[in-house]
Amino acid sequence: MKYWYELIHRPIDLHTQPSGYTDIDRDHINRSGFPFGKVAYDHPLSQQDLFHYDMAPLPLSDYVCIENMKPSFFSANRIKMTIDVLNYLVQNELLTAIYIEGHHGLHVNIEEMKEYARDNFEDLKRIYKELKKTK
Repeated sequence: MKYWYELIHRPIDLHTQPSGYTDIDRDHINRSGFPFGKVAYDHPLSQQDLFHYDMAPLPLSDYVCIENMKPSFFSANRIKMTIDVLNYLVQNELLTAIYIEGHHGLHVNIEEMKEYARDNFEDLKRIYKELKKTK
């Protein structure tokens, strides 16, 4: 799983975020409109880290509940994937899914889904074919 946090008052640089991050996006524009980037960790950050480094969890609007997803969601967001393939990716930890406190079900990051679909199109076709055979 990836837990994404955006930097609020300064951009990604040496000592501006806790060490141990697993991914970064220097182009992310934060909720105040500044291009300070976002950083992913494989664990949730503590409130102390968030305060010390001036970071905040990404807004929930970046996530969508898998259980509420309809096939039209994929076409509307131009994601070449199906719900079955998405579930396969999550179950095999190829795509991050998180529980959001106070919300039902697993949630996935929309941008991460788009990126995965774009960068792994051939693998998605293979997975789709394999899943279709097993039905």
